[in-house]
Amino acid sequence: MWQGGAGFRPPAMTDIALDTLGHRRRRTLARAATGLFAAIGVMMLMANVLPHPPALEELPILGAGTAALVLAGIMLAVGERMPGEFFNAILALATGLVTIGVAAGGEALGGAIATLYALVVVVAAVVMSPRMIALQLVLIVVAYGIVVSTTGEDGPSSAQWLITAGALVAIAVAVGWPAQLARRLSVIDPVTGLNNRQYWDSVLPNELARAQRNGCPVTIAMVALDQFKTRRSTIGGSRADLLLATFAGRLREGLRRTDIVSRHGEDSFGIILPDCPPEAASTIVDRVRGEPTSQGTASAGIAGWDGEEDAAALVRRAERALERAQGSRTGEITISPG
Repeated sequence: MWQGGAGFRPPAMTDIALDTLGHRRRRTLARAATGLFAAIGVMMLMANVLPHPPALEELPILGAGTAALVLAGIMLAVGERMPGEFFNAILALATGLVTIGVAAGGEALGGAIATLYALVVVVAAVVMSPRMIALQLVLIVVAYGIVVSTTGEDGPSSAQWLITAGALVAIAVAVGWPAQLARRLSVIDPVTGLNNRQYWDSVLPNELARAQRNGCPVTIAMVALDQFKTRRSTIGGSRADLLLATFAGRLREGLRRTDIVSRHGEDSFGIILPDCPPEAASTIVDRVRGEPTSQGTASAGIAGWDGEEDAAALVRRAERALERAQGSRTGEITISPG
């Protein structure tokens, strides 16, 4: 069933959807937005207070700086409770405030204030998806280009615009690529190549919320390799890890495209089956776990969401069903009563 072999290849890493990273990600976004607006506000007000050329339009810069500080306070107070998709608009708002400063700064300070665009790009590169990073870059380049084209000789030059645009693209690549890689690796189990428990804990509540909105069933399954700890002590850690990885590859290849599988524990895997009642889920899990062989068996516990319980309660029911399956006879599948 889950024999390792020379031809085994670990599954490829899974892309991380931005809207599935839960409260921890919203907290990171909120803190990043707070720091961004605070930095914009302080630097705008400093440009207004410190000695500056007479051409500087003080009132717009004062207004933009004050608004940025107010927004920093709002993000600090309620940012963690905002839906993740709001942060795309929040970064666009930061771009708008910087653009006001660029337009008001004139030829003398407009180009300098435009360096604040770099802060927006850095925040986007660290916490946003590649598509949203590109969107913010386009928005910044277009906004800055409009200022250059409308202010003429009284504003930043075309050369400044071109140099700034190129620098922002370079920053986005230099910061964004390692950040995206780190985010992917943070939710990948190194042994099996599947998503890890952190990813599971983040995505399951979202899947339950989606099922509630759409009025569709959702079922989870806990699948464990029977007597795996005993086998590990017999065959050694390296071969045991290869068995885990091989079985994980079988699960991933056999499940539907909409199903989500993660490594849940030392010898167990969690599967989320959207739009699938428990009976159908049992058939799918029975197929993908394979036939018993000399290498061992796999048992499973299945629980269908009742439409009201939270993610933790649903997982507990599936785990209890798995315990009953392994307690009665190895290689069994048990469905938890709803």
